[in-house]
Amino acid sequence: MDEAEGRQAIHLEKHGRGVEQAWRMLDLFASLGVHAFDLTHTDIDGQKRGFRRAVGFEALHCGVPHLLDSAIQRQRNLIVRPQCALVELVQLDDLSGTMLERLKAAAFLILATSVGNHQAWVALPECGAEFARRLRQGSGADPSASGPRAWRAASISNASMRRISPPCASWKALRNAP
Repeated sequence: MDEAEGRQAIHLEKHGRGVEQAWRMLDLFASLGVHAFDLTHTDIDGQKRGFRRAVGFEALHCGVPHLLDSAIQRQRNLIVRPQCALVELVQLDDLSGTMLERLKAAAFLILATSVGNHQAWVALPECGAEFARRLRQGSGADPSASGPRAWRAASISNASMRRISPPCASWKALRNAP
């Protein structure tokens, strides 16, 4: 059994759905050449409470159960930013309805971030910051989102809403690689 099969064999009762989904997203980003991630912890008011640069794939994978549990216990958000992929990763945030429909064919990952709102990820050959900005603008994505390389780990409660809401765990990997 290889490593990926071993991770899939872990039962939901042990770690819960959020951990499984976070692992699948990490695997998806790894398939695009991402080997390190920046981690940011924010509190209920959106204030940064911690930061770790360039956490390796294996270290993050092993730490996901603790990181998610700790974030929920402390009412914090865990924001994960993939670094240095083989392709340019562009995050399009706050998409809904027709905007989302237009991007489905190009996105390799779509996350439901809240009821009616989605985040789509597009992988492109080196496109540069200007093209990424124009893609966000043309798609109707939020231009002030936390950056083109940020995603909130699956099943983290949205602490910035000043209440602990049910985890948003809906996501769909449309392709494993561009």
